[in-house]
Amino acid sequence: MADITTQQRIGAQRDAAQKVLTKKSEFHNLIRQVQQSNADLRSGYQGAGAAGLTNLVENWAEDANRLVSEFEAFAQRLVDTDTNTAASQDEQVSTFSRNARSIRTHI
Repeated sequence: MADITTQQRIGAQRDAAQKVLTKKSEFHNLIRQVQQSNADLRSGYQGAGAAGLTNLVENWAEDANRLVSEFEAFAQRLVDTDTNTAASQDEQVSTFSRNARSIRTHI
């Protein structure tokens, strides 16, 4: 059986992943708000300044979306690590139990 420290760490990884995923829609909403604000202001600007601001906002939005995707991938890696660690712990417990039975029958 896994010790309490391992069990807590496994749960903490899954909890951290969930926290990251919970914020995903909030981040996307904020990105959309910035884009919408830019679109609303666009009619009030003209020339190179307007084009520059629009390019800046669009580049920022692309970078922000890429960052959100990286957070999502990170969260998935946390879940995968959690799952693999739990499976490894279960396998170790099973192996230990089989070996312990074998030793007891030979003593």
